[in-house]
Amino acid sequence: LREAKLAGADQERKRIMRDLHDDVGGRLLTLIHTAGDDRSARLARNALSALRETIYALDEQRRYNFQDMLEEFRSELDERVVPTGLKIAWQAPPAETLTLPPRYFINIRRILSEAVSNALEHGDAGKFDVYLAVGQQVIEIRLENPLWRNNPGASGHFRGRGLNNIHTRIAELDGELSLFCRIMPSPRFCLQATIP
Repeated sequence: LREAKLAGADQERKRIMRDLHDDVGGRLLTLIHTAGDDRSARLARNALSALRETIYALDEQRRYNFQDMLEEFRSELDERVVPTGLKIAWQAPPAETLTLPPRYFINIRRILSEAVSNALEHGDAGKFDVYLAVGQQVIEIRLENPLWRNNPGASGHFRGRGLNNIHTRIAELDGELSLFCRIMPSPRFCLQATIP
């Protein structure tokens, strides 16, 4: 009975993957090719990329190279952050040999993306610090961005939907998350995570 349930779940997962790829993926490709301007085409490409990540996450046999993920994230970071005036301080030692199962890949990728969205929505001009490293059996993430001086987060009151999602994703990976603000010499929001 257990084997039958697992086989049924696997069959349903494959059906969902096919439907997402053939239907939603096809519609997004049409949007990309018929977009009237570069911004719309870029947004559609980003949506297609997110869809592919979701499809791949359903494939439990797939493995992702951590270094490739970091390079993709750095490219996205440049595209989203540099035009706003935020300067990037990037520190991510090479980790070519580490591969991630789908659940880890999709959660870490979305954590990083949400952190950038928070920085752009609530941050001020200045320096966006990114530190990513692979330690002894752990992945370490530290992100810092400037806060507006009148931002409520500067007094320690923060936890919107995006940060709650980050917390949930890290908890799903049995990781630890720390969110805090530094006031001196200037207000900065800090996110630190350790993922086994």
